[in-house]
Amino acid sequence: SLRQHNAEPLDVCYGAILTVCESAGLWQLALDLFGDMNRQRLLPDHISYRAVMSACDKHAKVSHAFSLSLESIRSSSSQSISSFPWMLARLGIHDPEVIHAAFVEAMLLLASSRHSPRELSTLCWAGAMLGISNDAFFHRLAEASIQQLSDFKTEDLLLLAWGASAPGLSSNPLGAIQDEMLLRLGAYSSSDMLQAFSGEEMRELLGILWACTFAGVLKESLVRTVQRFAKQRARGLDDNPEAWMASSQQADTITSKHDCNLQPQIVWNLVDRLVVIKPPGWEVYDHCAGRQLLNFLKDISWNQWPILQDKSCHCGFLHRLDVPSSGLILAAKTYEAYFDLQVQLRASRVTRDYVVLCHGWLPTSARELSACVHWREGELTSAGGQGKPSGTLAKVTAHLACKSSALSLVLVRIKTGRRHQIR
Repeated sequence: SLRQHNAEPLDVCYGAILTVCESAGLWQLALDLFGDMNRQRLLPDHISYRAVMSACDKHAKVSHAFSLSLESIRSSSSQSISSFPWMLARLGIHDPEVIHAAFVEAMLLLASSRHSPRELSTLCWAGAMLGISNDAFFHRLAEASIQQLSDFKTEDLLLLAWGASAPGLSSNPLGAIQDEMLLRLGAYSSSDMLQAFSGEEMRELLGILWACTFAGVLKESLVRTVQRFAKQRARGLDDNPEAWMASSQQADTITSKHDCNLQPQIVWNLVDRLVVIKPPGWEVYDHCAGRQLLNFLKDISWNQWPILQDKSCHCGFLHRLDVPSSGLILAAKTYEAYFDLQVQLRASRVTRDYVVLCHGWLPTSARELSACVHWREGELTSAGGQGKPSGTLAKVTAHLACKSSALSLVLVRIKTGRRHQIR
């Protein structure tokens, strides 16, 4: 503890250490430190509460985290407008009375005072995650956000965009968000854009594209601008592969743990990208299964594609399939190809179709399924009124009977690609 190291027990010190505990998944230590703050009569701020709750949530300690959230509301007279809604969304709380009360309070606060970009974007994201359908609330939130959009960081614009992409909203700031991004991107020259939009900010920019695509309001001018920026950034990475090879963690080759005679096959091979068939029993990457598609690509490339070492770019893979599944996997050999494909994927220029055999006889008419998908580590993915929005097109092509089981053969086209969305 801080006392053991004779450190001054300041709330800011505790907040910093709790944030480290959150990142490391040390939920028990986070709770102990939080209790230490109470014993020292220190008032935790919202950063401390969020760090402890996130650490608990990552290890399915929802009851601990929810108790802390209620304690946070009771003990603080200066809670931000987004704190309690964020807590409810982060923990996946389903109590309709609690959720309704939280957003009634938030709407009153929206009308009475000015709030920071981070508070507004977090509130918008929380409302969408919790399935709030109050159009008056989102209208007021959109008005407050648009007035100070130039002060939003890229990560705040991403939260705002995904919150605003929820279906059925008449007041939508997505057009203004795209105009703001075009204005910012237009201010950079080719020489300084690599520093301005590298790493996490580039992923946030791609996320804004995806949110606008999902809402059906993506502007072609933003797609072209992001493609240009992505190409410039990627060329900088491809021109210096030695640095990336030295700084990236290389995946170890794992011996197969099961018999499998099927091998991956390259079916489309260009200079900078390829398509490979993943057989059942193979994992794309992550080393949770014995046979790794990543190791297959390393072997055929003689380890000459640096992006295969870069986990921040998903080792060059554009998407995944579950281990028991088989199908086509799109992968990039260079960073320029990877970001080009990422822009196409986020702008819905890439179509992903699947053939699924499922239980029951489903209706034969084609239909679109829109649902929010929610998951937590160690738990099954659930679909319903809360979570991240997803879209799926499905068409039944045949009804089958096998012994006493009724089965349907279904063609599926996914619009989003959420975790376990097809399941």
